[in-house]
Amino acid sequence: MRTTLLPGALALLALLALLALLTACGEPSEMESLSRPGERSAYASSQIQPFTSDGCSLFPDGDWVHCCVAHDLRYWMGGLEGDKQAADLRLWSCVDEVATGYWFDVGWWMYQAVDLLASPSWGPVEPKQTEPWRWGYGWPDKESAYSELTPDQIISIGRELVRVRDSLQGSGTYSGPPLTQEQQQAVLQAIEGYLGQI
Repeated sequence: MRTTLLPGALALLALLALLALLTACGEPSEMESLSRPGERSAYASSQIQPFTSDGCSLFPDGDWVHCCVAHDLRYWMGGLEGDKQAADLRLWSCVDEVATGYWFDVGWWMYQAVDLLASPSWGPVEPKQTEPWRWGYGWPDKESAYSELTPDQIISIGRELVRVRDSLQGSGTYSGPPLTQEQQQAVLQAIEGYLGQI
């Protein structure tokens, strides 16, 4: 059986191939740390903005939308470069678990896109990157792309994570894409993991 691709699909494949060529694959690291005492944070405020998510940003919100929300949570928090790399790899892994039956690796393409488009070297990002998908988007007054978080900032993150958790459980307003019950559970599990790290 012969498969024909629509011109739009070919353009998307060409764009994604270009993104893959432009993206350098570095060695991933585990989550470096949410806090390292004694260092000043590049995020000027000690109060993080309320969490919001647009789902999968430039990708369609498929069966993997919960992966994108969990990824958005980590991007919203910010932190060090290794933290971003670990979050991007978790997105790839999560999407691969649910995006089965496709003729291409959806998770890999999403990883390539976030690695490039959310990179501090992409576009006018220093000192103030303004794209809604940027690393550390919960800190609107950040001075640089990567920064260790202060104890006060970690407390602020913890409070907001609890608020998001409670809203997903029905006692508040959740600001994100619609999720199935199973997807909500996956995001709640990610939140509990983040809370366990702080």
